[in-house]
Amino acid sequence: MKFKHLFLSLFLCLIIFSVSIHASTTSNDAHKQVLETYISKLTQIQKELSSLSDALNAKNSKAKCNIGFNFINKQLDDLLQSMNTYSDSLASNSPDQKEILLLINATNFLKCALLELDDISCNSSSLDTLLILKNYFKFVDLSEQLINTVNESLSSTS
Repeated sequence: MKFKHLFLSLFLCLIIFSVSIHASTTSNDAHKQVLETYISKLTQIQKELSSLSDALNAKNSKAKCNIGFNFINKQLDDLLQSMNTYSDSLASNSPDQKEILLLINATNFLKCALLELDDISCNSSSLDTLLILKNYFKFVDLSEQLINTVNESLSSTS
């Protein structure tokens, strides 16, 4: 009887342990997929921001550039809202918070870069334009560094 009780206890422990490992793996895979989706969207926005920068340098019409600003700004706002909602769904002490917070910061840096481009369209001084461009590229670079950090983290957990 004692052997049967011991065997049953051991068997139940193994089942509970294996179920928790499977749930954790599924959760990690889902989290990784969410992060990869956000990274893909951020990469697309970076390309659009670069195109907008090129359009400003080519002195395209202000109306066309304003449409680009508004479109990218809306994308960034929507992405930030989605990321914040996802972040709120995670436990506050979850290790998964780190990556999403880095991507939120990357998104904020892209928003800063967009605002710098908007300043260029309103500015006529060459010196001011150079300083604004310096800030623009700094924000784009900071965003890229954070995205790369998250990509490296995802690669190391594969």
